Amino acid sequence: MKPFFSIITPTLNEEKFLPKLLTNLSKQKKSNFEVIIVDGISDDRTKQIAEEFKKKIPLTFLEAEERNVSRQRNNGAHKASGQYLIFLDADLGIGPSFTEKLEAFIEKKKGLILLPTMMPDERKPETKAVFQISNMIIEASQNIGRPIPSPGALIMEKGIFVKIGGYDEKMSLGEDQEILKRAQDWGVRAKFLPTIKVRFSLRRAKKEGRLRTFYKFALSTSHILFTGKLKDKIFEYEMGGQYHLEKDKKKDYVEDYFKKIKAYFLP
Repeated sequence: MKPFFSIITPTLNEEKFLPKLLTNLSKQKKSNFEVIIVDGISDDRTKQIAEEFKKKIPLTFLEAEERNVSRQRNNGAHKASGQYLIFLDADLGIGPSFTEKLEAFIEKKKGLILLPTMMPDERKPETKAVFQISNMIIEASQNIGRPIPSPGALIMEKGIFVKIGGYDEKMSLGEDQEILKRAQDWGVRAKFLPTIKVRFSLRRAKKEGRLRTFYKFALSTSHILFTGKLKDKIFEYEMGGQYHLEKDKKKDYVEDYFKKIKAYFLP
């Protein structure tokens, strides 16, 4: 029997974070999915960890010839047998009812593209407030023709994914936003899921500093809302768990950020 979902996760040196996601998947109340890990030939134990979980969940491990998150996702989608594709980054977390609730929602309310609510992996009130506002912006943006994605988490019916051509492999930044915009051009608008949640890792914020991380989010969000798309290379966004294991000791230079914003919008 074919799975209802194919969960596709691109990885690169994710030995620290991948076990948490795979453990979450192994505890799902409904086994209506397969897992496809597409690895960028990691230098750590990512492959060994994935192989160990094959005893607990239906898991396929693939190795990509190129470290490219869009190509890795497309490779996983090509191998997928599920009716719906769930793209989850390796550092995200889900509750035990995630796939059960998601299938129930689809059967009842339909939907070809779905965006889960993002929740922080910490309980600080100020962080929760930021995420509440972010989720409101993400939901509202789907209705104004300039969609903002839920970072690292996207659910899409496989037929639509194939029809619109999958992820743009030439993009190194903003590929989630670009595929949502392209889907809207085809007449398919994403539905926001207020009751189905994904835990978002703050590892980048802990590494780079919260101010720098929120600056990047604000800059990218503002640009999508004002121009309709995210310009490539507005800031560096490196793939790989190895970049987030230790706290970055560099300071956040607020003045420099404002200069960048001014230069970007007023070249």
